Amino acid sequence: MSKFVKRALKRVSWKPSGMPEYPLSAAPEFPAEPEVNGVNTRSATGTPVSSIAFETERPEAPETNATPITLVILGCGQRGKAFADYARAHPKQCEVVAIAEPRPQTRADFASRHGVADKYAFASHVELLALSDIMVQDGKPRLAQAVVICVQDKMHAELTIEFARRGFHILCEKPLGVDVRECVRVTEEIEKSGVIYALGHNFPYSPYAASITELIHSGQLGRLLHIAHLEPIGYYHFAHSYVRGNWQSEKTSAPIILTKSSHDLDIFNRWLWPLVPTKVSSFGGLGHFRKDRKPAEARMAGVTRCLECPANVEQRCEYSAKKIYLAPVQGGSSGWPGNLIVDGRPTVEKMTQALQETSYGLCVYESANNVPDHQTVSIQYSAPFEETTAELPEDAQRDSLPPVNPTISFTMAAHTDSICMRKTSLYFEHGEVIGNMSTYTVSDFRDAGRGARRVIPPHPMGGGHAGGDWALTDAWLRAIVEHEGGKIVQALGVGASIRDQLRVFMTGFAIEEARKELKVVDCQEFERRMLNTYQNQAPVARVEIEYEPERPSTSA
Repeated sequence: MSKFVKRALKRVSWKPSGMPEYPLSAAPEFPAEPEVNGVNTRSATGTPVSSIAFETERPEAPETNATPITLVILGCGQRGKAFADYARAHPKQCEVVAIAEPRPQTRADFASRHGVADKYAFASHVELLALSDIMVQDGKPRLAQAVVICVQDKMHAELTIEFARRGFHILCEKPLGVDVRECVRVTEEIEKSGVIYALGHNFPYSPYAASITELIHSGQLGRLLHIAHLEPIGYYHFAHSYVRGNWQSEKTSAPIILTKSSHDLDIFNRWLWPLVPTKVSSFGGLGHFRKDRKPAEARMAGVTRCLECPANVEQRCEYSAKKIYLAPVQGGSSGWPGNLIVDGRPTVEKMTQALQETSYGLCVYESANNVPDHQTVSIQYSAPFEETTAELPEDAQRDSLPPVNPTISFTMAAHTDSICMRKTSLYFEHGEVIGNMSTYTVSDFRDAGRGARRVIPPHPMGGGHAGGDWALTDAWLRAIVEHEGGKIVQALGVGASIRDQLRVFMTGFAIEEARKELKVVDCQEFERRMLNTYQNQAPVARVEIEYEPERPSTSA
């Protein structure tokens, strides 16, 4: 438990006499009201819910380098901007010194915003690495200390390996790789290189998720037995990214359980650490975004693009590209998602051309998508494989041991109004926690008379994904400082090592095997089978350079 939290616990006023001290850095409790900022403050059972607001005070400033850590940004789309803006806001901690982005206007705008000299604004990472190699050959330091990789999924493995071999510390957007082979190769290379590597799983670093993690590991509600978790993707977000967009098919990316929900698999592992997934099953498929679900009027018209669709059909279609992309630009918007499908600031002319020529203008029922639009997953956890047969020490206390089989029920759904605002229920031996990615309630069954307590996590330090983007960047940079200072690297926290991240993706691929083959998959057997197949295999193939991530910055 952090010194900050321990210090704040002394000021918690709502703790019942003789009951556990919850790890909530809280200001004094104030009386419950029927509504607080429009939020119902009664629990599902009608019990009044008291609100607990975190203090805005932050921990003491971590140790930093005497000079800023220098960064290269690969891919200047939405995700590259999110991480680079951290550097802009924290110039004493890090500095963007070079970029690679093939779109001319996007590259120029990005370089101008972050003060990158023209000679260090490249169209390709190949040119960037060539210059860095020449600098090293001339006895100079490489171009930068670290790289942020925000390119298309199929490029992650190749670029990670290229930069790791040159000693760059790496922050890479998820996924680790698009298949098991790539994930295994990346893991091997990172371990050989010894660089600090962080995957873009920002959810655990948001104040909301971090405070829940601390509550779980405090043990104050007993052992965590079950998690019920829903990820609402959002109907038009799914259409944008997983029907028309870059994650529409496993042929060009990883399964959706990893391209969209690896955040969730990652946080499950951190919440239940040191336990690991041992059995998985899954059901789901593509139920709606198919040709046979195309409205009859549109089929009769014989059109495949929204700009050609009859007005009486298009105006009633919630997936109309004209509504999602063109109308916002006509109204003056320059943000997501339209800014991701054109080069530079969106205009009506640029957007119209994009809808005429790219997949973003296609009817959602005519797209080349094949990933599920609904999926449910069941996961059982137990002790790590290497420990399952070990005898317990004689002095082990039964109550201090984790349960042998906590379980998770996870549902991913496309057809939701809410975009990525996950809903989570955590069931402990002595209580429950119910959250919505904004606040959560804590109920302690041993003190039922006092009702649930609504917890308002600390205000984020900034950035998207509820503060997760910037908090992850901060942790990664602090880990680099720890590493280069010869200290034990702790800043990234539990579950962030490259082997931990490989396990997240092994679990995801096991889930996909379970879904496709309608069976329960043994995770230990799956991992052994995959490692026996892919360890020490041929290098990851080079791919054509593309940079265009397209996730909204406000959700994970």
